[in-house]
Amino acid sequence: MNSPEADVYMVILNNQLAKGWTLDEVINNLSQLFKQTPDNIKNMLCQPTFVVESGVSQEKAKTTQMLVIGAGVGCQVKKSSGQIGLMYQRGQIKSIQTIVRVQW
Repeated sequence: MNSPEADVYMVILNNQLAKGWTLDEVINNLSQLFKQTPDNIKNMLCQPTFVVESGVSQEKAKTTQMLVIGAGVGCQVKKSSGQIGLMYQRGQIKSIQTIVRVQW
């Protein structure tokens, strides 16, 4: 568990396909990466932005960012803020990923 002073981060897709990638390739890659159905990935990509991971260390967020970029779609890492981030830092919830994945 992170200490109260530890920062937590989130990975946010901007849903911009990288140059040279087709939509079908990206859907296939993200389906494998996140272990989701192609329909779930299509729904995710219809959003202007989508949080795929949150409440993780900066190192874990950067690793996920590189995997997502390698799958053919843009994303960014941002420091988590707000009530959910605070609840995670205090150990009141174990994984924000669960909250995010329920949307799928």
